[in-house]
Amino acid sequence: MTSSGRPRQVDQAVHVHPRRRRRLLVGREEGRDEGRQDLGFTFDYQASNNDPAKQAQLIEAGVSAVCQGIAVSAPNPDAIKGALGKATAADISKSGAEIQAKLESEKDIDGIFSLNADIATGAAIPAAEAVNRGIKIGTLDLSGDAVQAIKDGKMEFAIDQQQYAQGYLPVVLLYVNKLDGLVLGGGKPMYTGPGFVTKENADLVQKLADAGTR
Repeated sequence: MTSSGRPRQVDQAVHVHPRRRRRLLVGREEGRDEGRQDLGFTFDYQASNNDPAKQAQLIEAGVSAVCQGIAVSAPNPDAIKGALGKATAADISKSGAEIQAKLESEKDIDGIFSLNADIATGAAIPAAEAVNRGIKIGTLDLSGDAVQAIKDGKMEFAIDQQQYAQGYLPVVLLYVNKLDGLVLGGGKPMYTGPGFVTKENADLVQKLADAGTR
């Protein structure tokens, strides 16, 4: 461990571009090495040379080695989707075990707030159920599983960024400005969220999400 408590051993499986782009490669190597030195951890650097099959193999090898982190670029996302799915599943499983261990060791914990909807539904909820306590769970961001968990009473709320509004509102503001010279908001931020999804509005949110507007 470092003096700040960060782990010293972090493994990464990293894809880089072919050698013909030498300047880009050198820049990446320099940044990688300086980052490692500044933060005080070690990693396993692997090059796939834009071979998606090899990249998938490297990712799966990292999962099998129980590495603490995997960073990749994705020249062919579909080709590595399965390998990344395994990495995500392994991370969620590990997170669930850590959460459950914490709940078992500290009996006064009565709530969990997740920064990721997949962790909330795949790790926090199973951990809370395993210790059989009435632990309240909330999360940032939405997923179909998160909305269903709220409807089922397994999770209290999710904070919705309302991404449809993030995309729609700027187009409207630009349009009315171009058409009529209108400037809305008085020079101040115009917030598109956040919104809260609870059991009271989960049915509506799910319906709108299925329609592509939430």
